[in-house]
Amino acid sequence: MPLDRALARISWAGFRSTELFLPPAGPPPEAAALAAHLEAVDLSLAAIDAGPLTGEDGAAGLKPAAHLGRCTVLARDLQANRVICDLAIVSEPLARQILNQLLAALASIPVLLCLRNRPEDLPPDRERLLRLIGTDPDRLGLALDPGAASRAGWDPVEAWECLQPSVRHLYVTDAAGAAAAALGTGGVRWEELAERVRASGYSGAVSLGAGEAMTIADPLFAEAELKEARFLMESWFDGAD
Repeated sequence: MPLDRALARISWAGFRSTELFLPPAGPPPEAAALAAHLEAVDLSLAAIDAGPLTGEDGAAGLKPAAHLGRCTVLARDLQANRVICDLAIVSEPLARQILNQLLAALASIPVLLCLRNRPEDLPPDRERLLRLIGTDPDRLGLALDPGAASRAGWDPVEAWECLQPSVRHLYVTDAAGAAAAALGTGGVRWEELAERVRASGYSGAVSLGAGEAMTIADPLFAEAELKEARFLMESWFDGAD
């Protein structure tokens, strides 16, 4: 779907902010052109999802790290302060090395890099993410995806105490077993989790995960489905964008 149509649908559904997925397959859009698209539908940019950070040796990690860096610069230029990535590097020392090099190169850019938990991230993988974030908590954060956590077999409500200090971005997703589910139809205990998030004083974005469990590609149902999801989000997070 063309970007201007996708942004228009998000705006029509009543959202005031959006997150953009910019995969490493192609170069990020020009900041001026993207700013014009956003302004045309009265949306602000909450975050950029830069896709996976991969590479099992230093050289292989250079290209995705460079893409992540370009997305960080773009986010800064569009006054967004979050860039999201999936950490797909098995070696913890190598992941730490690549992240440290990336953060050093981006030291002058006030954008937070948030590592997202994936459906394949079991509790040991979650703990690895938290250890990596702990090496530079001022520049790194956790993008918590509760639906992905549920698909991986762990409950974000039960894990909240250890997650809470690192959470800097929050996805609103759901899951039924190992599969993604429409928001509110799965096993994520959203009312309890939202209560804990609010009590923690969390002030970051609450981002609807409009992925495989939504039928937004169908023009007959796109706006209605997005609006229904927004109503649910607002019931849990008063004032969510």
